[in-house]
Amino acid sequence: MKTRNLQIKIKRFLEKLGIGNYLHHYGPKTYTFAEHVEALLLMEVCQTSFVRVEKFQRMQGRNCPTESALCRSRKRIPLKLWQELLKLTAGLSSGSVAIDGTGLV
Repeated sequence: MKTRNLQIKIKRFLEKLGIGNYLHHYGPKTYTFAEHVEALLLMEVCQTSFVRVEKFQRMQGRNCPTESALCRSRKRIPLKLWQELLKLTAGLSSGSVAIDGTGLV
């Protein structure tokens, strides 16, 4: 099974920041930090709940944390890191916006 581009971007970005496979060194190591981030990004982009993201990931045959684990990990991720991860999904943007001033609806 081929790894998708977003998964590769997440892994490379976490390596660049020097974040290991797990965000915290205590506790059970059932799911990697990349698996948490992938599910949370999917939840944010699709604007769904923790339960739906978990079910969707499991239907795809992916290893996904439970909804309670996703909720806890979302609280632990620093805001700066989360904002950088969300930028990954934005793609290339020029920063230019076109505005129509004709008044036609």
